[in-house]
Amino acid sequence: MVTRERDANLRSHASELLRFALVGLFNSGVDFSVFWICARTLLLPLLAANFIAWAVAFSISFVINNYWTFRRHRSAFLHLSFFLRVAIGNLLSWGVATGVLIFAAHQLPLAAAKLLSIAVGFVLNFCIGKFMPLPMV
Repeated sequence: MVTRERDANLRSHASELLRFALVGLFNSGVDFSVFWICARTLLLPLLAANFIAWAVAFSISFVINNYWTFRRHRSAFLHLSFFLRVAIGNLLSWGVATGVLIFAAHQLPLAAAKLLSIAVGFVLNFCIGKFMPLPMV
């Protein structure tokens, strides 16, 4: 019985990770596109371009991941305190990913540096999304 429960738990985690990866792939395209437009077309500084790209991507990701990836109940999703906790966690992730971007931009082409920062953010954001405690509903 314990083995079945463990196997079901592993399948559930794997399913969440796959859904998170699909949302992340879509969101990475949004993040990269908004960043590129801000940095290359609007000529914004890297920090500003990265923050704007993050804000757009985070907003989309928050909705999709809560309804589809982690299948949270609508009432939990609507709690401002939950949104703020997730936003703060993702801001921390953004800070780390931005540090990677700024450091890597001196070593790599800008596109490669941005992709590396997205990969770092992906790992951190999954951990935040998966383990963030739900509000009491």
